Amino acid sequence: MEDSKGPKYIDGKRVKPPTRKQILYAKHLPTSLTKREAALKAGYSESAASQPHIAIESRPSFKIMMDRVISSEKLIEKLMDGLDASKAIYDKEGNKVVSEPDYMIRHKYLDTAHKLRGDYAASKTEITTSNHSSLLDSLESGEIIDI
Repeated sequence: MEDSKGPKYIDGKRVKPPTRKQILYAKHLPTSLTKREAALKAGYSESAASQPHIAIESRPSFKIMMDRVISSEKLIEKLMDGLDASKAIYDKEGNKVVSEPDYMIRHKYLDTAHKLRGDYAASKTEITTSNHSSLLDSLESGEIIDI
């Protein structure tokens, strides 16, 4: 992928330009109900469409393309809008009475921001026979479990 900044490299390897299917997938994302639907519209197989995060979105060329399409500044702007989300409260006649914070929507935007920053741990805790009883004891006693 060459532009005014030159070819793109990740880990010392040159990244190929996005494929036609990747471009179509990105175009169908905003208008499709699901990522699977967008992948199928773009011409991906059923198996690729069932796991787009692996088959499409994890590819370096797709990531670079999406970075160009959705700038970090634009993403931050939209996330900030969502963090200030509010909902209108109406009376029985349909007149707006007051606006109040929409905490459910704000939480979704905050969760999305953390996911995009990579704040969540990638691994999950394995429960084995060796730590099973200590986990249960900690839960029963109300202790905070630090794993």
